[in-house]
Amino acid sequence: MPMSIQAAEENLGVPAAGIALILGVDRILDMSRSAIDVAGELVACLLMARWQQSRR
Repeated sequence: MPMSIQAAEENLGVPAAGIALILGVDRILDMSRSAIDVAGELVACLLMARWQQSRR
């Protein structure tokens, strides 16, 4: 068991299975946040490119 999970289990009284569940769900949410961030950056680049072309 990694040290951080063991410390959380001892200090907070949260079982290791509960922490593993939280970490598993957080990974999925983190991937979703990253995908949304990349999509937003793409949209911003496209908007700036169109804005610059319209100024010429």
